[in-house]
Amino acid sequence: MPVRWLFQPVATIQPVDEEGLPTGETYRAPKHVIYGKQFSHSSVIEAKNYCVSIVSAPDFALLDADPEIVSLTDNDTDLNSTPQDVGWSNQKLKDKEDKCKAKDAQLKTTKFKLNSKFFEMIVELGGQIRPGFADTKGTWVG
Repeated sequence: MPVRWLFQPVATIQPVDEEGLPTGETYRAPKHVIYGKQFSHSSVIEAKNYCVSIVSAPDFALLDADPEIVSLTDNDTDLNSTPQDVGWSNQKLKDKEDKCKAKDAQLKTTKFKLNSKFFEMIVELGGQIRPGFADTKGTWVG
């Protein structure tokens, strides 16, 4: 299945049973979880209202249609490549940066450059959510 890195809001989830009645405690999860179980993920999530996730899915159409979810990579992008390597325009990268900064004006996006590796952009964002996040390796979905 294709894999993609996302920057997205955190949602509060209330589990329900087959009849739609609440069961268990609410919990915080990446917003894409509300769209169903076809998405596997591993996320950098803490107290902030947004997170960075690696997501595996057969189809990303639902997530692509959600204006609050920002795809930080295309499907199966090599994280050692750069936006320039995969043919992104400066405007496409700027649009993604602007959408991320709309969630937090203080968000540092110094690595959002055409010649920065995707790895650097993801680690920069993830490190602001969870200090110490310094590597994208070891995620169970990847």
